[in-house]
Amino acid sequence: MARASSPAYRRLAEDERRQLLIDATIAVLAEFGLSGTTVRKIATQAGVTPGLVTHYFSGKDALVSAAYRQLAEKFHHDYVAAADAAGADPIERLKAFVGCAFQPETLDRNLLRVWTSFWTSALADSGAMPAQVHYETAQESRRYLSSLLREVFIAVGRRPSEKEIHELVIAVWSLVDGMWLTWGLDPKVFSPEGGRRIAFDVLAARLAIPQLASHASRHVSSEVG
Repeated sequence: MARASSPAYRRLAEDERRQLLIDATIAVLAEFGLSGTTVRKIATQAGVTPGLVTHYFSGKDALVSAAYRQLAEKFHHDYVAAADAAGADPIERLKAFVGCAFQPETLDRNLLRVWTSFWTSALADSGAMPAQVHYETAQESRRYLSSLLREVFIAVGRRPSEKEIHELVIAVWSLVDGMWLTWGLDPKVFSPEGGRRIAFDVLAARLAIPQLASHASRHVSSEVG
């Protein structure tokens, strides 16, 4: 007979129970990585039995997928909120969106370990749930970045083709992901402020919009570490 869950756990609402398990999944991925993450470890982290975990999620893939979707949607929300807080200037909105990747709370090695676990899971099977989550959440963020880039080009009097916008979105996303991974492997490579400056200067050159770099120089004072 399965061991009953704790009274505190039984009192949680359905959504709260799922959230507890998703949070436990993220914590276990941060500590053990994808290969070391098991349903039993997630259950232990959450303070429940493995049977209760599988009552809400079909298995490890489902848990990882739910955690992936939650963090990806949080990132997207944070990036959009940063752009919205920057005001009406399209260049400042783009800078705020990209600069969100270099906030101290984002440059977190535990978070990076969780994120690379998601990528590993998505790469392992293109038909599995994590790969589908990656596709869906990445598409949402890319659509938003596309709209930001169009606003920037309209502001500077240019009308790039859809193909150019698509290629620029991939370039910007690759820049951010690449710099994030580089920092995760060696945090001494650049400071958050230095990372923003590097990203803005690369964007200014790639988009051929000098205002990106000249504006950034007024806000960033730290040198690359």
